Amino acid sequence: SMGSGIDWRRSFITTDKNPYYDAFVRWQFEKLLAADKVKFGKRHTVFSPFDGQPCMDHERADGEGVGPQEYTLVKMQVQEPFPTALAALAGHHVYLVAGTLRPETMYGQTNCWVLPEGRYGAYESRLNNGELYICTGRCAR
Repeated sequence: SMGSGIDWRRSFITTDKNPYYDAFVRWQFEKLLAADKVKFGKRHTVFSPFDGQPCMDHERADGEGVGPQEYTLVKMQVQEPFPTALAALAGHHVYLVAGTLRPETMYGQTNCWVLPEGRYGAYESRLNNGELYICTGRCAR
């Protein structure tokens, strides 16, 4: 068994409200960084659309233990002449976008079924020269 003595009257907050503790934490991180024990870089994380920010496992009311999933989008180019519903997009590179958690099942894909009562929009890509993607708003997020 293990015991610990805790003084619950004290609070340690790393902000300018507690400059002594903040200085200690900064000093500790600088030492760890100098010893090459801290790494900076990009990594996958879980994003909370409700809070509008990344969230860690312990911050979620439910879904603990859930990590980020790799979701693959498959672009299928719409050939001109466009159907009536897409006629206003003529002259652009337009793609129907389908998403899957199992991209290995998409090889040889020759068609795309569209939900007739679905609510779709045309979203311009900031990464791929202004390509237009036809998908739901949830997919575009």
